[in-house]
This record gives sequence, C-alpha cells and structure tokens, in this order.
Amino acid sequence: MKALILTLSLTLLLTTNPFSRAQESASPADAIARERAAAYVAAWEKKDPKSVASLFAADATYSTDSGDTFQGQAAIQEQLQSYFTSNPDSVLTLATESARFLTPDVLVENGTSTVTSGNASEVTTYSATHVKKDGQWFIAEVHESVVSSTEPAEEALASLEWMIGKWRMGDSADSPTSEATWTLDGSFISRTTRITKDDGAAFVSVEVIGYDSTSDQLRSWIFDNEGGFGECTWRQDGDKWLVNISATLPDGSQASSQHVITIVDETHITLDNVNRVVSGEVLPNRDRIEITRIADETPKASDK
Repeated sequence: MKALILTLSLTLLLTTNPFSRAQESASPADAIARERAAAYVAAWEKKDPKSVASLFAADATYSTDSGDTFQGQAAIQEQLQSYFTSNPDSVLTLATESARFLTPDVLVENGTSTVTSGNASEVTTYSATHVKKDGQWFIAEVHESVVSSTEPAEEALASLEWMIGKWRMGDSADSPTSEATWTLDGSFISRTTRITKDDGAAFVSVEVIGYDSTSDQLRSWIFDNEGGFGECTWRQDGDKWLVNISATLPDGSQASSQHVITIVDETHITLDNVNRVVSGEVLPNRDRIEITRIADETPKASDK
C-alpha cells in the first residue's frame, strides 16, 4: 500500500493569511472546511493517530489509490499508527478545489494533497464526504488516487525504452542492423536501420517515433534513401508490440503489413512480418527474424 495519506483537508486557505479577503467572503461550506481542516492538520502534525482517527465517523470508509479499503475508525487508526511509525517526518500540504453541501448535514469536498517524507513526495487527488451527527462534523467516506507525475507522451515513450541501443537482425556480421536513440530531449525516439544489399549498396531507413495526443497512441514515420516512406501505429499487447505499417514503396506502389515484435529479454527480441499486401496482392508471411542487442551499454530514459 502506498503511504496512507488520509489527506482530508477541506481548504486551500490553510497556507494563506487567515484574515485574507478570500476567507472573509467564504461560503458556509468553506467556513466549515477551514474549521475541520485546522483540526485535521493539527492532529497530523502531532503524529497522533488517535486524534486524526477521531475526525472520522465510527463506520467511515477509506479507499486508497492502491485499491486498499479500511472500514471503520479503528482500522483507520491502526493504519495511521503504522504510517506515522514508519514516516515520523512526514509533512502534509493541502489544496481544496471545492467544498459544497449536498444537504445541510452532508458536505462533499474534492482536492489534492502532497505528503512529503524524506526525499519522496506523493501527490493525490481525493473526494471526501462529511456528515453532521449530533451537531458535529465527521469524515464518512474518502476515495483517493495518485496524480501521475509524468506527461502522457513521456509515459508512452518510456514503454519503448527497451528499444534504445544497437541491434543485429541475424547471426552474421553483415546482417542488417538498427540503432535507436532518444532525440529532442526525449520527446521522440529516432531509429536508423542499415541493410547491405547483394550488390554491396547500402539501404538506409530512418524512423521517428512519437506520441500522437489526438489518438492517444504511439505513431512513427519512416523514410528511406531510395524514396520510400511510410507511417506506423504502435500498440502493446503484453510482451508483444503490434506495429501496423502503411507505406509507399520507391516505385510508387502501396504496401501494408504488420510487425509483431516479441520481447524475449533485455538482449533478445523476435520480429514476425505478417499480413503483407503490395498493390492489392496478398503476400506470404516472412520467416521470423531473431534480433539481438550488440551495444555494450543500454542508455536509460534518465540519460535522455
């Protein structure tokens, strides 16, 4: 389980001047939020699990981003005790985005929070429901989720980190090779493939792989030194990558196929070229190609 944050502030005003104009014009829901948040933060700062747990209803439910659920005040207190014991220096920062009444006795609050312990920080979003019982407000239900620290493009490209480096397609020294590198500060991957033809001439293609935000997928564009070009879409399926290719060959004919790339381990992948069509004619699948890493070092995303 990730750190049991229980970040149930009900105001971002905890970090501002308490006499600010924003507070002076706060709604009734905001006013209750400030009062309850102050008590919560005070208990947290003392690392007092009993005091923090007392802010919850006896039958409260707390669901964490990792899928764990704690039912009841006693279970929440037990987990708080464990967390404070392991993280005695934790610091809580709160930012409430909304606080509103569903009924006069039910208030819903949404926001984000950051818990810092040592050199690590975790940001979460949360939704908390508060109920009023016998004139006092208690936390009845909380749902929490982690905020991703990476952009979609960065996260998508990171899934192709295994590709970075030099590879040989076959067993002989003159087998085709490819080399993939990070480019433009990690915004794209550039891959160059070199093949020595029977007449000794070199066939070279350059592929640029990037993230397409309009379709939320990886896409690449290929150009070769004979005038051919193409476009690919990438989709991961477990330990395999399915690459759909549409191309214009050097003679102007249209072609399409699918590459099935299987990651065997860090130094070995296989490539199956299937569903081949050229100028409307269906061609047989090619034999599987065994591809091995030939670089001494494998650059990581952190080296981009």
